[in-house]
Amino acid sequence: MDRNEKEALIVRYETAFEPIRHLVKDLSAKELSFQPDLPEAWSINEHLVHLLEADLICWYRIRASIAEPGVTIPVWNQEAWRSRLRYGDLDGIGCLAEAERVRALIGRTCRGALDGDWSEFHVIHPERGRMDLAQLLELYCGHGAFHLKYVERNLAACRAR
Repeated sequence: MDRNEKEALIVRYETAFEPIRHLVKDLSAKELSFQPDLPEAWSINEHLVHLLEADLICWYRIRASIAEPGVTIPVWNQEAWRSRLRYGDLDGIGCLAEAERVRALIGRTCRGALDGDWSEFHVIHPERGRMDLAQLLELYCGHGAFHLKYVERNLAACRAR
């Protein structure tokens, strides 16, 4: 991966939440808290809180890959975090803004390593195995799009009522 490809990946990572931000910026409290009548469904607010939580995990993983290549990272149970930490009680819009700030900081971290061999910057994930810096960024690039479809689903279901 050359320097330009690395920079493009960083930019994709940093801007991945823009579609979600545009969709949720003017939602009402009712729309944010609406939970579809589906097994294991989360509210939009809970999805937004989760994005911050996941990016804080990402912060650790990416920085560990550079600082301590080869370190084994913990797996986290997102369902336990959502329920036990009461995501519904938190400010999802504020959490999304914080997640975007965390992504900007992670981008700065990665730009500091642009000239390094990104395959050498890696962690060991207990379920996924060896993950290098580019793989970590790719994984988290898609995280926003994964949750966007649920945000759109919830919003459509809420407005249909």
